[in-house]
Amino acid sequence: MSYILFLREKLLTKPSLLPNMLSLFRLFTAPYFYSQLVSGSFFAFPVFILAVASDLLDGIIARRFDGSSVRGAVLDASADFFIIAAGFSYYVAVGLVSPILLIVMAASFLQYLATMKLTVSDLLGKYIGTVLYVLLAVMMLSHSVIIGIIVTFFGVVYILTSFFSRLQKIRVV
Repeated sequence: MSYILFLREKLLTKPSLLPNMLSLFRLFTAPYFYSQLVSGSFFAFPVFILAVASDLLDGIIARRFDGSSVRGAVLDASADFFIIAAGFSYYVAVGLVSPILLIVMAASFLQYLATMKLTVSDLLGKYIGTVLYVLLAVMMLSHSVIIGIIVTFFGVVYILTSFFSRLQKIRVV
């Protein structure tokens, strides 16, 4: 009980901690999310919805309370990557999505980490998480080979377009 009071006091005195706590929630939820997908549990979709909601909220709260930071941005992107990778890993394991999608996702995430301190505007990269969340939701609702091919295609094309766009902008800088 005292830990809950401690957290409450910290959040009231320093609300900029909340976005990072939401990102940590997403990060630590990724293995549970994967296990729910593997077991075919009904709870996989609500966990996914909570992850998406926490992603939306952490950005809003960070901007509202001036809690944006490089550390928070890395934590947010990492949490998004692990939740999305957990979901697509399941669909790769059952043969509905190509592993190429996971490979380009990982390459794009590593590129982001390597170049994040550069002042490179990447509009496509800004929305990679959103696009991948939507594609993952489509997979969760369809469980279809055809949809898996379409999701893989659009995911890979979008990520590679962003990846090479960012590379081009880095060369200019």
